[in-house]
Amino acid sequence: MSPRSENTRPPKKAGKKSAADAVQMLKQDHRKVEQLFEQFFKGEPRQRAQVVQQLVRELDVHATLEEEIFYPALQQRAQQVESAVEEAELMDEDDTINGADIEDAEPLDDQEDLAEEETEHSVFEDVVEAAYEDHQLVKELLDRLQRMDTDSEEFPKAVAGLEEMIADHVSEEEAILFPNALEQLDTKAIGKLMHERRQELTAGVA
Repeated sequence: MSPRSENTRPPKKAGKKSAADAVQMLKQDHRKVEQLFEQFFKGEPRQRAQVVQQLVRELDVHATLEEEIFYPALQQRAQQVESAVEEAELMDEDDTINGADIEDAEPLDDQEDLAEEETEHSVFEDVVEAAYEDHQLVKELLDRLQRMDTDSEEFPKAVAGLEEMIADHVSEEEAILFPNALEQLDTKAIGKLMHERRQELTAGVA
């Protein structure tokens, strides 16, 4: 008789973890970067250059994931909402042209919802646009940091400026973009794409 009973399940295969939610992944990145800034200012001065190099790697991967996958998904959703609103407006105009008496009619709930969504998406479209600009400024500052003398008095000041810039960026993302993404997007599917892309970007990095 086989020692394995019928009710015994085969062991789960290792390395088959499900990809994290996109918003969860990005928040984890934010917390990791915050820890690196804390390490820079509270750690040994001789380790500062190494910490900055790690910051460069983390921020580069994070920005790539957002620019290639996360932000475009938000923009695509905004375009879908805009198209739906335009279609509803055209249908409304068509009713008027065909002589329908709609002057005293109450607005349709779905049209009101679409109009509200359009306003909300207009706001976060501006935030996404600003986020792209933030990324460019961060890249320029990181490039400057890598060319600076790590023993100079200006070096920690430049890192403090970077920390402040990223803190503002993170605050806007977590207050506006992330809640919208959780409500409007399949963040699990996006997280899977981001997870796969991260593996490509970090392959061979110690």
